[in-house]
Amino acid sequence: MTGATGRKPVMAPDLEINEVADGYIVYQPDRDRVHYFNQTAALILELCNGRNAETDLPELVRSAYDLAAPPTEEVAECLQTLRKEGLIDAEAPAAAPDPGDFRVEIVLGGLRPFVLKLQPGVDRFVSAHIRRYRIWEPIETAVVRALLPKGGNLIDIGANLGWYTVVGALTAGESGKVFAFEPEPANFALLVENVRLNGLGNVIPVEAAAADLDGEAMLYLSDDNLGDHRLYASEAERRSCPVRTVSLDTYFGAAPPRIDVVKIDAQGSEAGVLAGMSKLLSHPQNSSAVIVTEFWPYGLSRAGGGAVAFAAHLSGLGRTAFLIDEDRRELVPIELHEFVPRAAAELALETSPPANLLLLPPDRELPPELKLQLPRTRP
Repeated sequence: MTGATGRKPVMAPDLEINEVADGYIVYQPDRDRVHYFNQTAALILELCNGRNAETDLPELVRSAYDLAAPPTEEVAECLQTLRKEGLIDAEAPAAAPDPGDFRVEIVLGGLRPFVLKLQPGVDRFVSAHIRRYRIWEPIETAVVRALLPKGGNLIDIGANLGWYTVVGALTAGESGKVFAFEPEPANFALLVENVRLNGLGNVIPVEAAAADLDGEAMLYLSDDNLGDHRLYASEAERRSCPVRTVSLDTYFGAAPPRIDVVKIDAQGSEAGVLAGMSKLLSHPQNSSAVIVTEFWPYGLSRAGGGAVAFAAHLSGLGRTAFLIDEDRRELVPIELHEFVPRAAAELALETSPPANLLLLPPDRELPPELKLQLPRTRP
């Protein structure tokens, strides 16, 4: 190995390593940085455990992947990069990031890098996760990207600070459009700012909650999860504010645009959202629209519809259903009539995490990159 030594490299302390669909995310807390690794780079980092000599690493990699020859030069280049980034042979920590700077740069393969301004430390969920890992819901994000074509149109319902709005706008390109609905004033202001920061002229932000009727409703606010504002009273007392509601059938009118993907995250109000867009989805040009929706039995019940009724509505749309399993990094084919009773029991509590579903129309197939997320056949 060029420049190799007999020393035994050691991984920097406190690294957080998480597997994602296309490799690994490594969070480096001392520098507040996130690195994306492929399988081989992650293996080399793991082998830097203080026990393996640097000269032994190429052979260990060769053995792991059953290669014809040790990848000596490639391992040397990887180690050089790891040292430069302070990920091995622990260097002195860099200066701490400015605690008042809530902007982060996101790099996703295939898209130009973009910037997101996040909520301050009060948001323990969406903003905190993106700040640490530079990703949000990697499997659902992959679904939206794979099924939204260049020049396509996305409806982002419950846009929050704009993760799916920005990702969708960059995926669709300048000839596509994203209609982003967000009712909460502070979230909406952040959504608009993130659209501006990234120079996105193909986004139409709408300060409203998508619902079954046009009008006004009270939005009940969470103090520590700024993606958990609800159109119904919570069991715990919450602050509230009036917001505009809009039916998508009314919003788009009698001559709606072609819609390729609809993403719905409405904290239990999804049934009302779908009821308010029945004409939009039944329009001939939208028969191929993909729906990605949250499924949270507790919220659906509190909002007045219930999980069973919502599932019946989904079944009536004539689409194939998949569970988006972020924990297992899988898309799991499901039959709604079998899945719903089990999920309704398992996710009935307010503290139960919601599920996310993909509904694929019969004339569309999973792209190859999503077929890789299907569960592997097990003996």
